[in-house]
Amino acid sequence: MAPQSSSSRPLSGSAGTRRGKKRKVGDEDLDPARSAYTPGDVWLNNGNVMLVAENTAFKVYRGILCQHSKTFEKLLSSPPAEDVKPIDGCTVYCLDDSAQDLQRVLSALFSKTASSYFSDSKILSFIELSSMLRPGHKYQIENIRDEAIRRLENCLADTLDDYISYDTLSNRTLVLGHTDEDGTQWKLSSADLERCLEGQRRLRRALLRSYQGALSNLSRKTYYSGCAAAMVKDLKNIWDNFADSHDALVDSGRLMDDGGGHCSQCMAEVRREYDRERRRTWDRLAEYFDLDED
Repeated sequence: MAPQSSSSRPLSGSAGTRRGKKRKVGDEDLDPARSAYTPGDVWLNNGNVMLVAENTAFKVYRGILCQHSKTFEKLLSSPPAEDVKPIDGCTVYCLDDSAQDLQRVLSALFSKTASSYFSDSKILSFIELSSMLRPGHKYQIENIRDEAIRRLENCLADTLDDYISYDTLSNRTLVLGHTDEDGTQWKLSSADLERCLEGQRRLRRALLRSYQGALSNLSRKTYYSGCAAAMVKDLKNIWDNFADSHDALVDSGRLMDDGGGHCSQCMAEVRREYDRERRRTWDRLAEYFDLDED
């Protein structure tokens, strides 16, 4: 999804939480009479450069930024815009990021609890991870970007054996978009929306194919007469309960946990056939959603 709009946080009368002694906005570093900027939560009293996003200023150390980011090193070695004047000896650079994104990525570099962003003892929300990932990628801050990717990989399976069923977005959300807790609206492009809806259609067909294929194969070698009746019942159950589902990767144990009236031999055969089709579906996910496999 791409962000459609973002809401600046309201200007406030306090500087928020900063390292060192708390000061009022009217103190020497950022006098509202001389600046339209509001001090952000990342504010180092002896910092030597100011980054501004959505009229929120962050005062940090130029050297540490350049040490972590070649992009910032290049940016901060160039002069700022002509209409942006220094404040109390600090060069001011205005960025096009959201204030929330910049605050979170700078917190991971400069806050007293910065190390917790790289520890599994701290659980980060998805919005925190996305804020680490976007500026981390944009400014080539490799340790922050890589940590966000590592955490996402821990949550999202890259093999079928590790896959579990995830919550899915409704089609209404896919079409109309999602507004996050920062007030930013995210909406799929027309091309990505088409990929998602077409992928859903193909997954629905794959689920039906997996279940029907397993039962149809069983019909040719049922072990006792009761299994034939159970097969008819299960085929009806498919249309009653799974025709609109696109969770084609749900494992056979969860899909058919009650045995369906089959004997143990038939049930084992059903699950083997179903899991074989499930594996085929996993291998074709990129094709279903028109994605590059790289």
